Parts: sequence; C-alpha cells; structure tokens
Amino acid sequence: MKKLLYCSIAFLFFISCGGNKKNNNEKLIKVTILLDWKVGSEHTFLYAGKELGYFKDNGIDLEIIQGNGSTYSTNMVDAKSVDFALCSGETALQSKTAEIPRNIQVISVYYPNTPTVIYSLKEKDIINPTDLYGKSVGIMKGSSAYKNYDFFCKKYKLDKSKINEIPTTGDIREIIDSNTKLDAMVHFGYQHPLKLRLSGYEINEIKLANYDIQIYGLSLITHSDLIEKNPALVKFFVQAMQKSLLFTLKNPNEALVIFLDSNPQSDKEYALAKLEWVNKFIISSFDGNKILGYQKESGWLETYDYLKSINAIERDINIKGFYTNKFLGNEFKIQ
Repeated sequence: MKKLLYCSIAFLFFISCGGNKKNNNEKLIKVTILLDWKVGSEHTFLYAGKELGYFKDNGIDLEIIQGNGSTYSTNMVDAKSVDFALCSGETALQSKTAEIPRNIQVISVYYPNTPTVIYSLKEKDIINPTDLYGKSVGIMKGSSAYKNYDFFCKKYKLDKSKINEIPTTGDIREIIDSNTKLDAMVHFGYQHPLKLRLSGYEINEIKLANYDIQIYGLSLITHSDLIEKNPALVKFFVQAMQKSLLFTLKNPNEALVIFLDSNPQSDKEYALAKLEWVNKFIISSFDGNKILGYQKESGWLETYDYLKSINAIERDINIKGFYTNKFLGNEFKIQ
C-alpha cells in the first residue's frame, strides 16, 4: 500500500504538468515486471527499453524478474507481489474465470495468436492434420501447447482415437533419439523446431495459427487495484513497453546486443534466431489495427470459446471487463 501511495503522489506531478516524461530532478518509481518464464531473447524488448532509457523517461526504475510460468504470473500479480507480469492470454482468462478469480486485468497483448505447432522430422512426412492418424505424438498435458492442440483437434474434428498420444518430458532428445517412439511432438515454434533447424535437421510443422484459430498468447497483466488507484503509472508503463517493442522490431540486431550484454550466458545463435522468429510472428499476427499491444473483442471471445471447449472455464464472466486498450499509445504502430 505504501508503494501505491508513493506512486500516486509522484505521478500526480506528471499529470499536473501535463507532461509525458520524467523530470530529471524527480526520484524514479521502482516498478517490477515478472516474466512468463525463464529469460530468453523473446524478452529482448524489455532489456532494450530499460537500457535505452524508455522506462526511465517515463519515471520508472524497472526491475525484471525471471518467471516460473503463466499461472505463477497471475498468482503473483493477484497477491500484489509484483506490479506487472507477462503471461499467456489463455492463462490470464482462465485465472479470471476461476471459482476464486484472480484480481487481474489484461492491458496489452503482444502475441495475437498461439505459437503452438505440431512438429516432426521431415522423413516422417507429416504435413496435414490427418497425417497424424496412426502416428505417435509427444504431449505435455499440463502445458499451454497441449491445451491449444486439444482445442485444435476438437475444432477440426480430428479423431484423437486414431492418434497415439505419448506423455513426454518435453526434452528435445525425445524426438531425435534413434530409439524414439515418437513421430511428432506438440511444442512452441520458437523452441524445439527452431533449435533442430539450427542443428541441421529438416522439420515439418503444422502451425495452429494457420488454421483459422486465434488464441491470445503473450500478454501484459496488472492488478485491478493499480489501474484504479494509479492509472498514470499504468499508462506510462504500457507505453514504455510499446516503445521498447517497436524499437526491437525495427532494430533487432542492436536490441539483441543489449539483451546479450545483460544475459551473456545465452546461446547467441539461438538467441538471434528466436528473436527473428518472434518478431516475424508478432508482425504477421497483427491484422487491421496495427497498434502494438492492441486487443480485439473477437480475439478474446475465441480464446474464451477455446477454454470452454476444454472445460477450463469454471464460471462465466463479461469479457469486456477483463481487458482494456485505454492505456495504449496510438502512435506505436507496426508499419
């Protein structure tokens, strides 16, 4: 509560002056963001924005905290242990529709669709969904990727009794081992398939996003109380995020240098390839309104329908109160 009070007092100065940037004589506000998972080059924009002063210009001293999954993100925001967090859109929505709902709101969406793919080595000749019939597919039942795959099968009426689903740990070696029982695996496109291509393997992918499916992916959430008590802080943070992401989309090599300086333990080749993959995915996924972070009601409704279809909705909610675009800066657009 003290933190919110301090934030409110500091940002009242911003509002009274009518400015959008931090006065250099003012004390910066400490703000935390929790990642959706372990640090990877998909998070480059955060490190670039921090280094380039985009958050500082908006009065924010940003602390980036390594994550432990999207459910953890929603729980930490609900507990007010962090100010903001990244998480998958589906998990955010599921947490809001839980029997004991998390007190969160989605304020930006960065992946307008799911990066889930069903991948296989080229020699398996799995190109179309029905090619999975009679084949063994590696799955991780607790993962978002598996939930997306399950929804995909239901939507396209794939007969799962004809697909041999085998639980896996998600280890990449499970698909390439000489004694493997797997023909394909469900995963994210910027992970296993990309790593295998870098190692010289030829890969086929069934990309769920290519099959008229929209499931909101990486999103930014905060606590509803912070929105109510300090909307100025939320606005400044969201727009610093937009500016950081736009810079990274336009200047990936420069942004990656910043990321690697902060995370020297990263595999440079994979980090570059993943950043290129993610940037292309973000740009290609936005249609119509090109404002970075923009959310469509239709996208959330389809995500909602997807969760209903896999019995992951415990109670119905009004989707319009779950998300907002009001903090976005309209000038931050994909050209």
